[in-house]
Amino acid sequence: LSPAGVQLQPAFAPAPRVGTVMPKAFCASFKRSSRLIGKGVHLFLVVGETGSGKSTFLNMMANYYRNGSYPDNVKVIIPSKAFPEVTEQDIAQSSSEAHSSDQSRSQTTKATRYTFPGDHVFVFIDTPGFGDTGGVQQDEANLDAVLKAAEDAGELHGIILVANGRAPRFTEHLRYVLTKLRSNVPDVVMNNFVAVMTNCTELTVTFPMQELEVFKPKSIRHMDNTFF
Repeated sequence: LSPAGVQLQPAFAPAPRVGTVMPKAFCASFKRSSRLIGKGVHLFLVVGETGSGKSTFLNMMANYYRNGSYPDNVKVIIPSKAFPEVTEQDIAQSSSEAHSSDQSRSQTTKATRYTFPGDHVFVFIDTPGFGDTGGVQQDEANLDAVLKAAEDAGELHGIILVANGRAPRFTEHLRYVLTKLRSNVPDVVMNNFVAVMTNCTELTVTFPMQELEVFKPKSIRHMDNTFF
């Protein structure tokens, strides 16, 4: 897997830094793993703590697939403070978004499928964030939603963890959810476990990466996101 990013549009970002994930390189990396997955539809479960950057990551993917450009043609599938209006209504299924202005609570209240067609169809299943102010009971409910999404996916191909690369510690919330996932999904799915570190480059990440080693990520990417 190439660690180098590929520029989306000049208006979105300058020349990518080493280790920075950009949509074209990210998608290409999964296509190159098609020896394991095969051609057709590729389903990935997207998990992460509240405020980790899952929504930003998915909006970034939408701009790649829909040829978005700043400032006049920004594609939005999940609303944010900067872009409160959804522009791509046809991508999401079973969407339920809430608290878009409150970063202490999960924006996603149930699993949502975002389908991006092409030669290889990619389906990203966004799941409720965990570790928000709803407490342990809400975390358990969100974890149930994550596991239900994995079950309902049918032929799930991989898991994408989105984590704040500037976070100084590996939380128990995160450890618990990844452990439960590893216990509840087939090994072949965990073999396609990818970590995306947001708000950082490979050189500025402060997240304790060694804590992820037990989960054996296939790839670790860095996304220095400032756009959404």
